[in-house]
This record gives sequence, structure tokens and C-alpha cells, in this order.
Amino acid sequence: MKLHGLLIPCLLILTHLGCGDDSAAQKTLVAERATNVSTVAIKPDSLVQYSRLSAAVNAWRDVTISALEAGVVIAIYKEVGDGVKRGDVLAQLNLELLEAAFIEAEANLKFQTYNYDRSQKLFSEGSISERAHFAAEYDFHRAKSAAQTLAHRLSYGRIRTPFSGRIAKRYVSQGQRIVQGGPAFRLVQTDSLRVAAWVAESEIVDFGTGNRVTLILDALPRETFAGAIAQVGPAAETDQRVFSIEVHMPNPTGRIRPGMIGSLKAVRRVHRNVIVIPREAVLERETGPVAFVVEGNTARLRPLILGASEAGRVVVQQGVSFGDQLVVKGGRDLIDGDRVVITDGELSR
Repeated sequence: MKLHGLLIPCLLILTHLGCGDDSAAQKTLVAERATNVSTVAIKPDSLVQYSRLSAAVNAWRDVTISALEAGVVIAIYKEVGDGVKRGDVLAQLNLELLEAAFIEAEANLKFQTYNYDRSQKLFSEGSISERAHFAAEYDFHRAKSAAQTLAHRLSYGRIRTPFSGRIAKRYVSQGQRIVQGGPAFRLVQTDSLRVAAWVAESEIVDFGTGNRVTLILDALPRETFAGAIAQVGPAAETDQRVFSIEVHMPNPTGRIRPGMIGSLKAVRRVHRNVIVIPREAVLERETGPVAFVVEGNTARLRPLILGASEAGRVVVQQGVSFGDQLVVKGGRDLIDGDRVVITDGELSR
């Protein structure tokens, strides 16, 4: 009996102590379930949306200079890489036969000029018929035309540049006979450039003449070059369903060379006074994109409707509001109603 009496108080004491431990454990468990999160207060913001397009650099003008007369090349004055000005002589052809023909044409013109002048005097005096006078006039103009034609043809013996630029290729050598219309030199103008790019059908409505763009070249990855859209293709390329655009770009130093490739970065759209959140704050769930906001010390799940995005930021069209405390870190394992502790964040006002 004494032993039984002693056991009952002991059991009561142990039961009391056990109940105290469970309560403390529950409080500790609740405290441990609070998730640390980082937040940011949502404020009106802007998002600039860019397009990045494959691009190729072309010279402002790129022509093949051809020989306008056939002949043997007797001198070459410019080489590949040389800068030239409009009218510079690149090569000289031997046109001895034309020179001889021109001497004869000049002599004939002198003779026909004398006959025409004399016929005018005689016709005014009534000494010759009108027909004879017109025949003399015809011979004069024919001789004059022949002499002028040969003078022009002789000038073609000097192959000249039609504009200022740089020699990109030489097709002829000294001593070579070149036919009329045969290629002699390739000339490029590079102080200004034409950059060609192609835009998808879904984006072409955002492009117009005058829009500023930035060129980034594979050969010069640490530099950027500014230009403006000069032309937008009126119709799509039928085989690829893309539209061409042409960007005009100054190149005073000649650092950019025709044939280089790279990409154009162009402003597509600017979204102002909108909700813009970091992409890392958006969580993908079975029902679609969601995010969490903090109300008091509780996480609340918000389904989102997203809009344009750029460089890790996205416009939210519906789901959160200005002033909401958005969870940007620590929300991956949250569920609606979880307790949270803000460890780093910007408080909304």
C-alpha cells in the first residue's frame, strides 16, 4: 500500500513535466516553420524591350570598275588597300589605233569646218543651191560628232574612279589585254556603311525609319556602334517570311569593314508606369505563373498574368499591385498561408 501511494504522485509529476515539454516543442516547431524571405516593394516602373537581330555590314557603295575600251594595260597606278579620290587614274591602256583614228578625225573636222563656213557665204550670195549648203552642213556635223566620239573613247584609256573610296580588288596586271567591259578593279566606299538585318513578321510593326540602333560585331565584341534605321522592307522575303531593314552608319575611322557580321540591338517597345518584377520572383506551378506577397508575417500566393519581358525582368499585367511586398527570394517552397520572416527587403510605404 505504501509503494502504491508513492507511485501516484510520481506519475502525476511526470505527466505534468511531459505536458510542459510538448507545449514548448510546439512553440519551437511553429517558430521553425517561419521561412526567411527577401522582399521588394512594388512601385511604378518602366521596361524597355529590345530586339536582337542578325546583321551583316555592307559598304556604302561597292562597284566593279570595268574597262570601257579594249586594250593592253601598260601601267597600273593603284593597288589593293589604297585610298583613292573621285577621278583618280587607276590604270592606263594602250590605245594607239584610236589615237591614229582621232588624228584623222580632227583633220577631217578641220576640212569640213572650212567647207561649211564657205558654203554659208556662198549660199547667202546665192552662188550655191540650198541642197549643196545642207550637204556641207551635214558633213560638218558628222565630222564633229566623229571627232568627239573618238575623244571620249581615248579618255577611256585611263581607267578612273567614279567616287572616293578604297581599292578592294585588282583584276588586271600590267601587260594584260583587257576586253571592253572586262573587270579591272573593285572599289568600295567605307566612310559610311549600310548594315543589313532581318526582322520577324511578329516584330516588324515595331520598326520604323529613324529608330536608333546599336551594332555589336563579332570581330569587335567590346565595342558598340550607333546608327539609325534608314529603310524598312515593304514586303517579306517570300522564302523565309522575314522583313529586311537597312541601317545607315558612319564609319569615319574605317574600323568597321564590309563583310563583318554581328547583331543589331534595337529598341522595340517602351512600357511606362507599369508593374515590373524580377523574373526570379515568378514561380511556375501547374496552374501557371505565380508569385508570393507578404501580408503581415504571412505569405500569400498570387496567380499572375505576365506581359513583355527583357533582361531578367517581366511586366505583370494582373496579379499584384503597387505597394505589395513581393517575395523575390526564398519563395520556392512556400505555400499559401505560410509564416515568413523578412530578412532583407524594401518596406512599402
